[in-house]
Amino acid sequence: MYALDNLDKMTFGENALSLYMKNGKTDYAYSTLSFISFNGTNAQPTSVGQPMAADGDVNVSYDRGAAVLHIVSRVPLTSVCVYDVQGHQHASLHSGGKTLDVPLAHLKQGVYVVTLTGDGMKKSMKIIK
Repeated sequence: MYALDNLDKMTFGENALSLYMKNGKTDYAYSTLSFISFNGTNAQPTSVGQPMAADGDVNVSYDRGAAVLHIVSRVPLTSVCVYDVQGHQHASLHSGGKTLDVPLAHLKQGVYVVTLTGDGMKKSMKIIK
């Protein structure tokens, strides 16, 4: 647990959370964080989770605490598949909707590849559980 009384700025980079304190900067790898909470009247976080991908077609975030992959797509999703690095399929969902939550609690810790398809769109991304 870290007190943020002397916090000047907080940034979310590609690989780490950076805290700019009055006495210097400290980086925290996302894999070491289990949650972030804010207290006080001026602290109002807008989302929880780790942003993973955002482009014109799809926005994906992984909530480590709940072990859920949140997907919001511009086009209807026809399928979402989760594979381990050996190519074994661990989840296959067929949606038809533009939003989907994929539970990942049943998976062991490791690296996985998520593929999304829908209406001419095909995306793949890596997640670390």
